[in-house]
Amino acid sequence: MEHLFKNDFIKVVRDEKSGDTVVCDTDAVAVLVYLKDLDCLVFIEQKRPAKKYGQHQHDPDSMEIVAGRFDGNYTIQQLAVKEVEEEIGLKLSEAEVVIVNDGSPISLSPGIVSGAAYLAYVEVDSRRLSARDHYQTEGGEDIRRHVISCREVVNMTFNDAKTMALVSWFLSRKRLSLLLTTGTEAKVRETLAEVGEILEKRPELAQLKKEFSSFVTAAKTFWKTLQKERNS
Repeated sequence: MEHLFKNDFIKVVRDEKSGDTVVCDTDAVAVLVYLKDLDCLVFIEQKRPAKKYGQHQHDPDSMEIVAGRFDGNYTIQQLAVKEVEEEIGLKLSEAEVVIVNDGSPISLSPGIVSGAAYLAYVEVDSRRLSARDHYQTEGGEDIRRHVISCREVVNMTFNDAKTMALVSWFLSRKRLSLLLTTGTEAKVRETLAEVGEILEKRPELAQLKKEFSSFVTAAKTFWKTLQKERNS
């Protein structure tokens, strides 16, 4: 194995037998925070300088979810707790962090980069957020916190893969489950329509669309059963 470059976060190596060149990156954790009393999600806005140097020179301003690299000996939950407090001023316990996707990390660029991101979800009351919405992290990141209603999020466009993955998971699965158990029938029907609309517009979410159709059928059955119980 030939080492071409190395710093504190990455190294570039070439396998002399296969000819493969790989960027060995550290793994990360990404955390989606849901404010259940407001039906809102928490995002952070920051500059990503690397985007300026890509093939198409994308806008470096990025709206993302909380995320951080494994730069120490942390568990997934420990790193999630650390990053959430640093970036949006929310103190959590490890027990509140739910690991999604069956604990499997998603690869962000598997053809050349080894690093992957674990996906996590947190559900809290908005009163636990700090009053500040501007944060400077130890790593020098300049971050602004944004609280956005789920109704608005449905129509947002994202340019960050881990954010898109977690938001899609939340809108097509978790939020509907929450509404089925706590919301009114009108609210459930409204949200089903919202999510159905966004899935129609995004062919890359074809698999989620299939799962969503099954969920809609289950939701209708649930409400019919509930109505019968109420009328009996």
